[in-house]
Amino acid sequence: MLVESSRFFLTKSDYLNILSSQSLETAVGYLSDKFLATDIGRLAEPHRMDLRSLYIAIDQGYSRVVEDLLDGTGVGRVAARRILWLLAAPDLYLSLNALSTNVKPPLLTSPLPAVLPGNLDPGRLQELKKSLPRELHGMINEYIDKKNVSLQQLVKTLDALAQGFEKVKGYELGVLTGLLHDLLVIKVCIGVADVRPLQPRAFSLSPEDLYEGCGRGVSELIPILSRARPAAGVFASVLSDALRFSPGVEALDLATYTGASHLASLVLKGSEPETVARLLLKLLGQYVLLKLSLTVVHSGLYRQEAVQFVNRWVG
Repeated sequence: MLVESSRFFLTKSDYLNILSSQSLETAVGYLSDKFLATDIGRLAEPHRMDLRSLYIAIDQGYSRVVEDLLDGTGVGRVAARRILWLLAAPDLYLSLNALSTNVKPPLLTSPLPAVLPGNLDPGRLQELKKSLPRELHGMINEYIDKKNVSLQQLVKTLDALAQGFEKVKGYELGVLTGLLHDLLVIKVCIGVADVRPLQPRAFSLSPEDLYEGCGRGVSELIPILSRARPAAGVFASVLSDALRFSPGVEALDLATYTGASHLASLVLKGSEPETVARLLLKLLGQYVLLKLSLTVVHSGLYRQEAVQFVNRWVG
């Protein structure tokens, strides 16, 4: 299993060094002893480093490490793969529906773009289906039959993926994955369409808080999450800090992955499912925050706010 060492996991000092850099070339120098070094090193020779190429290299590095972490059998890896697909399900929905309009899929926001093919091939969806968990088969089948995927099918998929954790022992893991589900439902409400009439199930929030969150803007989620339960309050605090330098749904994404990583480090320390889930959520949170830090270096904007964010939420 992946070793929780400095080669794979960035420290607070690593982020602060990156954020103090005046160029991308200097910033990535602080990653020379990390697992990303080979992927990033390939950029140095042929051309000047740019943010887009750097993002692609980071995508490749994290995809490889996550794949290694989840490779094999065992209840822990099954649970962690379920988390990854829970987070990716809205993007599969958007990508499939983009096929029906012959347009490029919208910007994907699941943690690892490589989880989904860059361009879905309508003629190879049955092949794709074989690589997906059964909870996602309904979206593929509906697209094949109707050339679109309904919002109801997405809600059903999210509910089925989250419900699977009820069979995994571990109260903390159940609460955390339930919160991820509920935040994804709220994000779909904000970015795609209101799903309240479909009555999605609330797993860690109350139904009242979930449905109220669906009708609010991102900043208005803070008091709703703060009053819900202690774990949700952590996401509220992260979201409040994220909104200082990242607008709208982007702040919700940052809060979702940073909050999950922070909580996983604190409470997932027991069984094999908890251990694998902790490593996965820490990697995903790091992946999102590293990209954000490099974006700050590239733009020169919100450097102080990013430093404050790292100081508070990176252990």
